[in-house]
Amino acid sequence: MVRLGLRDAVAALLLAGIITPYAGLLVRGRMPYVEDVRMMAAVALVLGGAAILTADQLSFTTVIGRLEIGFALVTLALGIIATAFATTTFGQLLLGAFVTGILLTWGVQLLDHAGYFGQLHEQESGR
Repeated sequence: MVRLGLRDAVAALLLAGIITPYAGLLVRGRMPYVEDVRMMAAVALVLGGAAILTADQLSFTTVIGRLEIGFALVTLALGIIATAFATTTFGQLLLGAFVTGILLTWGVQLLDHAGYFGQLHEQESGR
């Protein structure tokens, strides 16, 4: 049973707001309003945080909820590090890891909202 809703759609649009300038930054080296790695990391921090909070349903009570929160915290740390070291030779790599972390966190959260992990749990218990 799919339980995706309007919040998940809004989160997907926010993620598109990250992916589009990031792809342009990779291909062209700059985009309007996103001229360097530091600016892209800042945009991804704001939009990624908004996407995770908009999608909602984070919970410490389930294993998958704790996994989502763990991914979100590690990704937040990566974003802060990518912003701080944006002008170094590792700036692009850190930004790539950060954007990947955002997509991974959102993907796990989306699968959870879709009920995928609930179905796996039922299969494991023999129902």
